[in-house]
Amino acid sequence: MFNERLLKMRKNAELTQEELAKRINVSKQSVGSWERGRTEPSIETITELANVLNTTTDYLLGRTNQPTQNNIDSTNIGNNITSHFRLNTSDMNIDDIEELEEELTDYMEFLIKKAKEKKAKRKKD
Repeated sequence: MFNERLLKMRKNAELTQEELAKRINVSKQSVGSWERGRTEPSIETITELANVLNTTTDYLLGRTNQPTQNNIDSTNIGNNITSHFRLNTSDMNIDDIEELEEELTDYMEFLIKKAKEKKAKRKKD
């Protein structure tokens, strides 16, 4: 089970075996061996893997079927941003709010583009 979940989470993170290995200071062969189920990493390494792959050790070890902790409900992130925006613009007129929304949308698109470019660059390196 560990090997299958490790492989799944590595692919979800869009990392090669070599990239994952570099991030946790092990060889590519070690990652391959873990993914094939031939060997298993130490507890300390499993913790590092969970951190790098944005999951939990419990998920990697098969103790839960939930890959991430629900400290933040990701389905409500957009709602939280919208609520924050509404609370902080309640004293503005509608024209100013619409202009601000347009600027915010442009800025968010810019940030998303930059994040994707950064991710693509990391993937090349």
